[in-house]
Amino acid sequence: FDRRALLADLRLPVLCLAGEHDRNAPPGVMEQMAARIAGAQYLCIPGLGHLAHMESPLAVNSALVEFLLRRYE
Repeated sequence: FDRRALLADLRLPVLCLAGEHDRNAPPGVMEQMAARIAGAQYLCIPGLGHLAHMESPLAVNSALVEFLLRRYE
C-alpha cells in the first residue's frame, strides 16, 4: 500500500509534521513528502518522537492552530 506517487495530486492545505526523534516517519522523509505536495508546509518539532501528539500535545496543537490560522484567515 504505497501511495507516494499520488502526493503531487493533493490539492488541499497539508502540514507535514515530524518529531525530531521519530524513527517511523523520520523528519527527512516528512520533509521530502512535503516537497512533493504543492504548497505543503513542513515542520519538525524538536525533542519529540513518533507519538508527538501524546508526548507534547501543546506543541502539536500549537503547530496545528498556527497552520490553520495562516491558511484560513
